[in-house]
Amino acid sequence: MIYWNTNIYLSITLIILSIIVFIESLKLPYIDAQFPKIISISLFIAAIVLMMSSIKMKAQEKKKKEHNYWRAGIVVAGLILYILILGWLGYLFSTGLLTAYVIFILGYHKRKQTIIIATVATVVFYLIFKLLLNVPLPMMRFFVGE
Repeated sequence: MIYWNTNIYLSITLIILSIIVFIESLKLPYIDAQFPKIISISLFIAAIVLMMSSIKMKAQEKKKKEHNYWRAGIVVAGLILYILILGWLGYLFSTGLLTAYVIFILGYHKRKQTIIIATVATVVFYLIFKLLLNVPLPMMRFFVGE
């Protein structure tokens, strides 16, 4: 978004510059004018491509902004549910579910890889908190029967 205005202004400037160079090259002899004409036409095309890509990027940013608030709200709801079930299901199972849930909400829909990533991330987090930092983690009350 920051570069959108800069890219538009730059492309307009380059279009004007390429037109001026092309018009000035018409005053030169035929052989001498070939190189400035090629450069000015190339510059004109590049400026048009820059302008079109900036406009397209601006349209895509507007679409992304609409969905990000919705996804963030869904992730926050998942975090609240995680806090509620953490003591009941325990750290390992609930963290694995949360990780898979967040990966899915963020748009990654390959189930096998999501399960692998969630499992590996949960085990790594467990090892870090339990073994390295000696942080007590909630265990499964549901299966233990407390």
